[in-house]
Formats: sequence, C-alpha cells, structure tokens
Amino acid sequence: MTDCRACKARLRADHVFAAQKGRDPKGLAEINAAIAAKEIVCPKCGSKDLTPARPFNLMFHTSVGPVDSGDDSGLVYLRPENRAKASSSTSATCSIPCAGNCPLAIAQIGKAFRNEITPGNFTFRTREFEQMEIEYFVRPGEDEAAHEAWIAERKNCT
Repeated sequence: MTDCRACKARLRADHVFAAQKGRDPKGLAEINAAIAAKEIVCPKCGSKDLTPARPFNLMFHTSVGPVDSGDDSGLVYLRPENRAKASSSTSATCSIPCAGNCPLAIAQIGKAFRNEITPGNFTFRTREFEQMEIEYFVRPGEDEAAHEAWIAERKNCT
C-alpha cells in the first residue's frame, strides 16, 4: 500500500509497480527502491511523490482483555466482517439507559460481506452471509459464574 502525497490517492503498490514496470515485483524492498528512485508515478495525477510502500493487512486487530499490556501478548486478529456493525463501540450508548445495571447483553443480526481475492487468476468476488453476534457485559470478577450460568441456561432451552 502506498499513498500519493500530491493527490492523496491510496494505491496498491504492487499493482502500480506491475502496471508501470511490466512485471510483478519480487518483494516490498524492490517496490520501495523503485519509489525512492522516482521510477514509479501515481497513475491518477502523475506525481512521483509517493510514500514508501507498506504491508497491507486485511485483518482487524484488537487486544483481548480489559487493558492493553503494551506488548503483543493480548493481540488478536479478527475478520473485517466481525466489526461490520461495531456494536461494542455503541455499548456506552446502550448502557446509559441501563444505568450501569449488569449484566448487559447486546445482540444483533445482520448481513456481512466478505471480499475474496484468489491469487491465481485475480478473481474478485463478494460473499454475503447472515451473521449474529452477542456481547455480554458483566462486572469484573463475576465473569466465570455468569458464563457458566449462561451455558447452563442455553442447555436447558428446548
């Protein structure tokens, strides 16, 4: 991934390299060397002022647990469709009317889309599927008991 500083376009550096050099790059170092030597231009505006290429991650990263430890011990990656609805970002809005009463559960169902690119023929397709999600908030220290009670209740449902 690279950005044009002139027109602010965000570009896939490997595609720009291949289109202008006529071959696929051997790696990120070769792309960055071509950018530094001003051999690659922005296909939208023609500027040679591109940022260094950087890896593009299709996964959404977050940390597990109530605090970020600073190292990568709690780092996890989620598929992007898991954050399609972003209910956890709105949980504060949901909890205000509940006045802090725990447990608090937020459930939702909706469509999710996943873009798939196959490396062989550069086939691009969008998959659509239904996704359900539940977030269950409890007071610290009550999580194990609440989890066991939740599982027991689900087993009793017929």
